[in-house]
Amino acid sequence: ATKKKVFFITVDDGYTKQQAALDYIAARRLPVTTFLTRAAVNGEWGYFKKFSAYDAVQNHSMTHKALSLSTTNKDYEICEAQRLYAAKYGVRPWILRPPYGAGFMPERSTAPAIKAVAASCGIKDVALWNVTVSAAGKVSYASGGKLEAGDIVLMHFEGDVARNLKKIVALGQAQGLTPASLSAFLPR
Repeated sequence: ATKKKVFFITVDDGYTKQQAALDYIAARRLPVTTFLTRAAVNGEWGYFKKFSAYDAVQNHSMTHKALSLSTTNKDYEICEAQRLYAAKYGVRPWILRPPYGAGFMPERSTAPAIKAVAASCGIKDVALWNVTVSAAGKVSYASGGKLEAGDIVLMHFEGDVARNLKKIVALGQAQGLTPASLSAFLPR
């Protein structure tokens, strides 16, 4: 929660690598928090360093398995990702976005166990979302029907990422909001 007139843009996974998105981020110095899944990165670590140049790369797991499932190795999914991302980017992530929000949305029964594993390897916060932008650019709101201060926007590396970034920034500006760094609001 914040009274500041800001919102937060987050992008998950890492499948689509689009130069136009990098160009837009660089031109605007746009803070975007990237939640990577190692399986989606496909070895293109440098792309995501540039994509997150004005914010940070955070943890979205190794293989995108639902962390709420008893069959999911939570230590591997969360803690191995921590080690890998720290090695690739020189900073250990401190925010987790659980794939699908599993364990946190809508059920919360497995959240304590997931948080315990996450905390054991350096995660301090879990970031969910309340606004989504689909690959086709459709914006959906959890409530309110408009972008509001403190909203966390979820996008994915799919579709026309540059177009979708431009769209959500324009919607924010229409509401008098500025994109801000989620990592700065949830510091280590």
